[in-house]
Formats: sequence, C-alpha cells, structure tokens
Amino acid sequence: MQFAELEDRMKKSPLIAYGQHRRIPTTSGVYAAWLEGETRCLYVGRAGNTRSGNLKKRISAHFSGQRGSDQFCLYVYDAYLHEERCQIGTPMTTQQVNAMTADWIRKQVKFQWVELSEDECDSAEQEL
Repeated sequence: MQFAELEDRMKKSPLIAYGQHRRIPTTSGVYAAWLEGETRCLYVGRAGNTRSGNLKKRISAHFSGQRGSDQFCLYVYDAYLHEERCQIGTPMTTQQVNAMTADWIRKQVKFQWVELSEDECDSAEQEL
C-alpha cells in the first residue's frame, strides 16, 4: 500500500481517547499515537493477530503505562515525565511511576488506526 493511500485512510479513521478505547477493533493493523494539540504523529506501531496481539490489545497496553513491558510507555516516560519525576524529589515505586505514566498517556494521547491484514502490517508501519 502506498503512503498516500495509507495516510488518507488514517486521516479518515476516528481519533480515540482513553475513555473511548472499547471502540478499537480486535483486528490487525497499524496505528498512530497523537499528542494532544500537536500536528505531528508521536508514534507509529503495528498490531498483528499472531505476534503482537490485535489493535485493541496493543493500544490498551499503551494506555496501561507499564514501562517494563511496553516500548511506547517507556518512550513517553523518558521523553515527557522523567524530568518531572526527578523534580518531585521523593522516591517513587515502579508502580507509582507506571501509574504516573498511564495517567499522562490517558490524558494527553489519542490513537487512530487502519485495519489491515497481518501480511500488510510490517510494510505499512515502515511506510508511516
């Protein structure tokens, strides 16, 4: 699939916030994460039914804030929250940091997706 077609399909897909995540399909595809108020995509990922779960499971994992098992959550923490955490000054447990990460993602990030066959996901992710 060419970039222009993929981009067009992505633009036409719904922009889903945390409270709406039950609407995400349980199929394979590619997705984009958008930071509230930004026009540039924050992150692109793929979800295939066999390797990384489906779109709903994959995006829900991102909303979880679990930095140890989710590269997106780790990226968000490193890029947006680590400095704030250091300024707090009091030690935080892993569970508290993950909760902080989840809260930030749930408030600041929305997702869009394009449903694709498993075979199309790798090349579509590269294209985006």
